[in-house]
Amino acid sequence: NGVQNPSHSTAPAVNCLLGIANAKEAVLIVTVQVLCQSFQNLPLIGFNDAWRYNASDANLAANWAASSHPVTGNWRSGNAPIGRESDPLPHPIVTSISPYTGATITYYFEREFSLSQSQLASLDVLEMVHQIDDGAVIYLNGTEISRFHMPEGSMDPETLASPSVGPSATLVTVELPTTALVAGSNRISVEVH
Repeated sequence: NGVQNPSHSTAPAVNCLLGIANAKEAVLIVTVQVLCQSFQNLPLIGFNDAWRYNASDANLAANWAASSHPVTGNWRSGNAPIGRESDPLPHPIVTSISPYTGATITYYFEREFSLSQSQLASLDVLEMVHQIDDGAVIYLNGTEISRFHMPEGSMDPETLASPSVGPSATLVTVELPTTALVAGSNRISVEVH
């Protein structure tokens, strides 16, 4: 299950896919991979791994990604890809958001992964390949690390993705900053708009 990494042509990369979709029947599919200085690949998140998600249209605080959320109340758990989509996808939805309401703009997702001290010390690249057909804000351990098709400034649950988003998504590779990574447990959080 390896692919050639364009920035390190001698290093095969192990794909670890995360799938998320928003209520506008658009999908986010993410490949997260770490390349260490020795060009060993470390899987972080498996494609069908379980994620916690909140699809309740709740007005979460701006710092929602600063802490973990147990599966209670509006927080549920399901295997990725999670969402709603009527068009064919490269990786079909495994967990459908139900009940679905078209009024919900923002969905919240989170999942932990671990790095040992030696893995962290030899880390070369943290890379994410995603397919997004609207917008997303990505956090690592509560720190915002990337935006895709989202405006600058503060976000709230009614913030819409950029109006220039086309009708279909393409695969985009993003190198993520690693400064928020720690040895031990790390949490990636994604809000899809």
